[in-house]
Amino acid sequence: MGMTARIFSAAAVLLGLAAATPALADEARIGIELNKLEPTEAACRSYIVVRNPADQTFTAFNMEVLVFDTDGVIQNRIAMDLAPIRPNKTSVLIVNLAGIQCDRIGEVLVNSFLDCERGDERLGDCLARVDLSSKTGARLFK
Repeated sequence: MGMTARIFSAAAVLLGLAAATPALADEARIGIELNKLEPTEAACRSYIVVRNPADQTFTAFNMEVLVFDTDGVIQNRIAMDLAPIRPNKTSVLIVNLAGIQCDRIGEVLVNSFLDCERGDERLGDCLARVDLSSKTGARLFK
């Protein structure tokens, strides 16, 4: 096989792989926003806005979240399940963060995903599928 034939053969294989593997960058991303922190008697109530621009439901979306105080010390670790996340929908989830005052929350880390499924399909790196933002004084990051 000549050099030109090998180049065309390699290009055909690469194009076939690219067509068979959906690009994560082309998929709609889930928006997660820390919208509000509200003091209560026993906890800090957080309002999480979730935006799903996709045409598919996420049936599992369970995140491991760590809450840091304003000194950078971890105060809380929680599993936060946002599912079901309905298609083409914005939802609000309310989560009480026990053991810390709202004005002492400095950062909230989405550390990992414990479970992530779209329909019946178990997904890989869900952390790469989210865009994080915050409208509070606390930073939401990954």
